[in-house]
Amino acid sequence: MGRHSLDGVFGDQAKVIHVDLNVTEIAKNFPLTIGALGEPKASLGQLASVLRRTLTKAECERAAERRKKHGEEKVARHRAALEADAQRRNEIPMRMSRFCEELMPRLATIKPTPLVFDEALTNAPGLLRYLPQDEPDTWFQTRVGMLGTGLPGAVGLKIAHPDRTVFGFIGDGSVIATIQTLATAARYHIGAKFVVCNNRSYRILKYNIRQYWRDRGDPENQPFPDVFDLAQPDLRFDQLAQAQGVDAVRVERPEEIAPALDRALADDKPFLIDLMLTAEL
Repeated sequence: MGRHSLDGVFGDQAKVIHVDLNVTEIAKNFPLTIGALGEPKASLGQLASVLRRTLTKAECERAAERRKKHGEEKVARHRAALEADAQRRNEIPMRMSRFCEELMPRLATIKPTPLVFDEALTNAPGLLRYLPQDEPDTWFQTRVGMLGTGLPGAVGLKIAHPDRTVFGFIGDGSVIATIQTLATAARYHIGAKFVVCNNRSYRILKYNIRQYWRDRGDPENQPFPDVFDLAQPDLRFDQLAQAQGVDAVRVERPEEIAPALDRALADDKPFLIDLMLTAEL
């Protein structure tokens, strides 16, 4: 990559460079300035090397200013989100942030650092605000947007690291797809801890279809398809877990969080928390 190929890419106007191992994914969702076939980590390393050699002092100073600005904006957004959490911390149905507020100090006392498999999906922001993700090889997520990997992902993580505490966070729509994973955990004594983010809804599909309506210029306040609703019947994931040999509890109120976490962390057996959360978009 020569200097001329970077001209106009790193100016004041935002540009998009997409590096991907799969050529069919390049420019699939967003218009690009540059599309490149390559292994992302190696490609970014090479790009960083080129930038270190070629950026002028003025360009480095502008980049530093942008980093500072974005860092300050990130801190401000995080602070505002925490303030909003505090104002709504005792609402029922609960928000994910309320659960994580009590989980975080418990995980902080466990060494080595607990491992997290995150398929919380639309509840992920509340999770990410409270649980740190800055230690390498402690935070894992589903790949390529697949649904249904949360339960088996947490089980696989515990099998790979039997001496570590493992928490899996899974949306209720995802749990439906692979609920039989719990029988495997019980049969082979795989002590992962599962948290079902139960908002009784395929909420991620609601977000997606709202964006589709917005892009088409259609009204956004129209009813969602009935199949996006998981409220009926009332899926008791705690009872489904117990039927497969995994101890479980349903948590519906803030005061029930601490006892549930104490039960989950009392031993190295599999445990499921059916966490009832708001379905509000």
